[in-house]
Amino acid sequence: MNNLQLGWSFIIVTSGEFNEHLNSCVSSIIDASIDESYEIIVVGGVGEFDQRFIHIEFEEEKPYYSLSNIKEELLKGRISKIFKKTGAIAEKKNIGSKFAKFDKLCILHDYVSLKNDWFHIYQSETSNDWDILVPKVLNSDNKRHRDWVLWKDPIYSANKFPNCLPPYEYNSNFYYINGTVMLVKNKFLAENPLNNLLFWGQGEDVEWSIRVRQKAKLLKQFNLVFKYLKFKNDDPAMDINWNKNLNILLEQTK
Repeated sequence: MNNLQLGWSFIIVTSGEFNEHLNSCVSSIIDASIDESYEIIVVGGVGEFDQRFIHIEFEEEKPYYSLSNIKEELLKGRISKIFKKTGAIAEKKNIGSKFAKFDKLCILHDYVSLKNDWFHIYQSETSNDWDILVPKVLNSDNKRHRDWVLWKDPIYSANKFPNCLPPYEYNSNFYYINGTVMLVKNKFLAENPLNNLLFWGQGEDVEWSIRVRQKAKLLKQFNLVFKYLKFKNDDPAMDINWNKNLNILLEQTK
């Protein structure tokens, strides 16, 4: 960690083959007029990939030992073979961060793009004094989606769903960082890695946020904009299952 260089490591988690969304994601990074040193690391999939980035192959199948939720997992299509499970996104993010050589990490799913003025906004309007940086995140229809999200805030969430999208100006230590877009310092993530035991849909980002949010130096910068390349129809303001899912994942990680 002492040898980290100043700059950005963009870590993109994906699966399968090189695809249109991943291509657009990579192109948006390259087109973002980044003056600072940077690298692009793609974690996931096997075979031939684009030469514009570092590709780390990742075998998607993982042993699945717990029998308690086998029926639920089968219904959700998360078991590729008997007792095999896909979607190890926490492990992919941790692997990418270990390969990263720069001090700032931008961890993305492969369907997320940057606006062209992204780096200019960071350089001209953003302090570098942070552990976690919260940007604006837009769905493909330009509506806000899971950027500044509260989790069981005792004031704002009273008599409401446990999670909610508050006004950007609302400050709280009861937040959760959306794993689809994570801006985090390399050193901080090395000291506080994601839980490799949690897979897609098991709230690896919620578990991590709850674990680190009391010690992280948080900075919000909503002029930094990310946008999904596909439409996501899940509305966190209406998802009453988040609280249930949190209890399940905490039980699984005891």
